[in-house]
Amino acid sequence: MSNPLLTEPYKTWIPEVLPAAVPSSMTHQDAPPDPTTRYEQYYQQGYQAAKFELATQAIAAAEEKLAEIIAEITAIRDEFSAVMKREAIELCLNMVKHICRQLFSEDATFIQKILHEALNLLPTDHSPIKIYISEASYQQLMNSSTIPAMTNSNIHFLIDHTLNAGDFLIDTNTAAIDGILEHRLAMFKSQEG
Repeated sequence: MSNPLLTEPYKTWIPEVLPAAVPSSMTHQDAPPDPTTRYEQYYQQGYQAAKFELATQAIAAAEEKLAEIIAEITAIRDEFSAVMKREAIELCLNMVKHICRQLFSEDATFIQKILHEALNLLPTDHSPIKIYISEASYQQLMNSSTIPAMTNSNIHFLIDHTLNAGDFLIDTNTAAIDGILEHRLAMFKSQEG
């Protein structure tokens, strides 16, 4: 007997043998992967991992740079705030100085009130008091009868040409009071500064 596989034409026996050789349960997914496809998968996985790592590094660098910029902006803002505060205080003190100078030159009652408050700060057992004032303040106080009313054996008014209107210096043997406006404003400024 002859083998039918050997005698039959090629086209007739292939369809009969092939289904018997490959089990019907095996699908395309069960087939071994193509090495080219596996290489492309690994390449894509590596590429995606590298992209993710680079993106992570870029985000970290951007966050670090942003933190530096925020720190610089904060330092500039703080410096600007400090400068503005000093400038605002300086402006206010200059305005106060000009307003006080104007008031002192126009009305002797302001000088009288300041002198009375200053004299009340002295100890009760004070020795003779010397009050140094400007010539303009002296004239105002003389015209308002303040000096004659305040002058007694313990209080003596003296003109100091270096003082401005409203400025005064009080001197006793035990105490001294600096009533120069610029000095008082500078003291206030140093407390605020």
